[in-house]
Amino acid sequence: MRANFTTILIIAIISCTMKSCVSSKKYNFQILEKKRFYENFKRSQIEVRELRAKNLTITEEYLKQDEKRKFELKAIEEMQKAYKQDSLISQKLLSDADNKIKELMYLKMELTAHSTHSENQISELNMYIKKQNSTMNLLTKKLVNERRSKKELMIFIKEKLKEKNLLKLN
Repeated sequence: MRANFTTILIIAIISCTMKSCVSSKKYNFQILEKKRFYENFKRSQIEVRELRAKNLTITEEYLKQDEKRKFELKAIEEMQKAYKQDSLISQKLLSDADNKIKELMYLKMELTAHSTHSENQISELNMYIKKQNSTMNLLTKKLVNERRSKKELMIFIKEKLKEKNLLKLN
């Protein structure tokens, strides 16, 4: 575009200096051409300024969006780190919970075994107590019978002694 402008400008300057060689029609045509060229040049400069301003606005917006994108990427990376940490913590908590469940199951089995053993011991002790109670009842009956027998024997002996004493006295 500049090359065209420069060429036309040179032609215009040459044509102005050589008035005598050019007809007035050609001269007027060249003046009109120069004006048109100058107007096109002005429009082009205005368009260039507008495009530069637009380019600057777009560049500024791009930089803002790029900054926003970088900020969002950083936030996403932080969320990913937090997620990874939370996921590791969750996995550890799940593993701990599984271990606790296994431990509780083992303790439940032990308690069940102890409970069964204790119940068996209680049953054995109850049977032993029943046997002891029966034995005590039998022994108590024997003792009562023996005492009765002894009393009866004593009474019998006393009576015999009394009889003997009576006989002696008589």
